[in-house]
Amino acid sequence: MIQLSGAGKRYAHKLLFENVDWMITAQDRIGLVGANGTGKSTLLKVLAGLETLDYGSLSSTRGISAGYLPQDGLSLSGRSVFAECMAVFAGLRALEQEMEELTRRMAELDHTSSEYSQVADRFHRIEHEFQTRDGYAIDAKVGAVLTGLGFQKEDWARNTEEFSGGWQMRIALAKLLLQQPNLLLLDEPTNHLDLEARNWLEDYLENYPYAFVLISHDRYFLDVTVDKIVEIWNKRIHFYSGNYDKYTAQKTQRREQLEAAYRNQRERIEQLEMFINRFRYQATKAKQVQSRIKELEKMERIEIPPEERTIHFSFSQPKASGRIVAEFTGLAKSYGSKEVFQDVNFIVERGDRIALVGVNGAGKSTLIKLLAGRETPTSGELRVGHNVQPDYFAQDQYKELNPDARILDDLGELSPRSTQTELRSLLGCFLFSEDDVFKKIGVLSGGERNRYALLRMLLHPANFLMLDEPTNHLDLRAKDVLLTALSEYTGTVVFVS
Repeated sequence: MIQLSGAGKRYAHKLLFENVDWMITAQDRIGLVGANGTGKSTLLKVLAGLETLDYGSLSSTRGISAGYLPQDGLSLSGRSVFAECMAVFAGLRALEQEMEELTRRMAELDHTSSEYSQVADRFHRIEHEFQTRDGYAIDAKVGAVLTGLGFQKEDWARNTEEFSGGWQMRIALAKLLLQQPNLLLLDEPTNHLDLEARNWLEDYLENYPYAFVLISHDRYFLDVTVDKIVEIWNKRIHFYSGNYDKYTAQKTQRREQLEAAYRNQRERIEQLEMFINRFRYQATKAKQVQSRIKELEKMERIEIPPEERTIHFSFSQPKASGRIVAEFTGLAKSYGSKEVFQDVNFIVERGDRIALVGVNGAGKSTLIKLLAGRETPTSGELRVGHNVQPDYFAQDQYKELNPDARILDDLGELSPRSTQTELRSLLGCFLFSEDDVFKKIGVLSGGERNRYALLRMLLHPANFLMLDEPTNHLDLRAKDVLLTALSEYTGTVVFVS
């Protein structure tokens, strides 16, 4: 269906991947994995035709359609949610309108005339196509997808520009699913979904009639949706059959087999070299020495690829706050006529680990913004306790960063007393090394941006962390490090995830 041959891509001096040979067939269910910054999103854009290759070629079967959902950044306006999704079926809607016009004409024409016969024939041909393409069900299809992705029926008539970035991405996802392209390309589709919508998407993909490739840092989502893993590692791609759990087991097994083969080869090389050095100048052994020299020359040396790097950090253990960290009394929040919540009463105590859960739109991010002082309550009181040092990590924390600033310069402005060596050491813990530290923030991948935003938090030790979806865009290994750091943190944590 789609084939990459000898494909390679680089950004400036950085090589992302090379020598990629990959055939995607009609029913493939593929998870694309790899560390942040290895080129997963770029490879997806290449498959979508949005990026070109620097080396090699991409070919596809005639008539194949590809649909691509980016991580974020889409914005829709000018139509209601329902109308925006119905726009996917513009061709069917045009047929429907022509059927209505032909029906009107047939009612006006003489049933015995030749013109009537021509119009009726055209109507029956169009109606057959309309039925074959399931045209009578398009309203129901749109309703089912919007409901599955968490839109209430009253939201369908609202204009798309009224919705936040996460909901805009849901609308874009809905349109893509309704289009049903031959190759569905999804870049972290669960980042903006709550549990109910994610579960619905899992079921939808299980019954998807064509191929899909998705990037996700959600282990469970990969386990239940894909049957093949493609990994970008060490500038190559590697194929594994099965879901994510099977991939991790196979990868460990491959590594162990490679290390065993490497050890055996090293032993053989040492034996050959020892024999050659011992008998090199003995005429009676000349033939045997030459034989072993040729064996060494022909031997394809096994190399052990470097271990995958992962971030290393821990939150600075902060000074203790008072026993009461924050207290809500009769708190309410509304946006115009829309009431988010009312009469909220609760206390956050020192050392608490609180998860805010609920469906999208329930007010989780609003509540955490109130705690962080980024929003003001409509009524009620929020009291912050004694010696509380808060720090807040927003869903879109990267938007707080200057995209034109270089990483090292930006960090230096935030911590002017730190030396270049100290800053580069800290950046290295977050996998920004060598020339990476001179990158502009605007060119970082989603995962790299969130890594850097987390790094900035470490420069200001706090005893009350408020984290809104901190794992978005982070790769699986980075997620594990963050979870370990939070488990060892002695302060107070409120988070949405």
